[in-house]
Formats: sequence, structure tokens, C-alpha cells
Amino acid sequence: MLLQKLSYLTPKASQEEIDNILKLYGMASKHAIPTNFKEVDEEWMATRCLMRMYSPTYMWWSRIKLEDKKYDADMHFFGFYDGTGFAMYHDYNNKRMRYFSFAGCIHEFRQPTKEECDAHHDHPGRCYHVSICDKCGYWKSVDTSD
Repeated sequence: MLLQKLSYLTPKASQEEIDNILKLYGMASKHAIPTNFKEVDEEWMATRCLMRMYSPTYMWWSRIKLEDKKYDADMHFFGFYDGTGFAMYHDYNNKRMRYFSFAGCIHEFRQPTKEECDAHHDHPGRCYHVSICDKCGYWKSVDTSD
């Protein structure tokens, strides 16, 4: 598994960092398929993929078995800070690109309590919105001011 943390451009991640990344994307091993892995179309890539707004945090390559392929597929993965991501596969025989999405958690966000905000030192304000996922504990903060 070639893993590159794009924000620091480190060519090799530590084993601890790799283990944390595998957990973030719900993967049992470095050659496993991420959790909630499904094929998507170009419209999804253009309208729903986080790449429209953010750069991926991690990039890796892995060879995985797709159900409809006789041979393993060389897949390029791009993961975001929140445990979501997408993968691309060049389907040479059919002369097309195939796209896949994945998510370590299908987040269920709620507004945190005052006690949770105090513990996290993060308080919502007029244009500052804070949410927490009940399933995985992911903390999301968004500033919507101009």
C-alpha cells in the first residue's frame, strides 16, 4: 500500500498513522475494500464528491477484487478528512473510467450539548456551526460567513 498524506507530502506514513487511516475508512487491512464501497457515476462525482470543495487528505493505491472482473483491479483511492472518499479505476478493456465512493461512517449529525462543546473547546456562534456524529464521534465545524 503506497500511502501519501497529501497535506504534508510525506512519501511514507508510519504504521500507527496507517492503522488510524484504516480505522477511519473502516478497512480491516490495507488491501481491504473500504466500508460502504459502491460504484457511482460521473454525475455523482461532479455534484456530490467533496473534491469540488476540498483536496483529498490521503491518496493510496491498492489492488482489489471487483465482483464483475475476472482479475484484480488496480484502484486509486482518494480519502478526505471526514472518512469519506472516492476511488477511480481505468477499465482498459471497456475503454472507460469507473468511479466508486466510500465512507467509514454514514454520519448522523446532531448539535452537541453545551457540555460537549465545553469539553471540545468549540462553541457555535452566529455563522459558526458545530455538529457531532452520534455513530462515530466525528466533530464537524463549519464557518458560513463570507
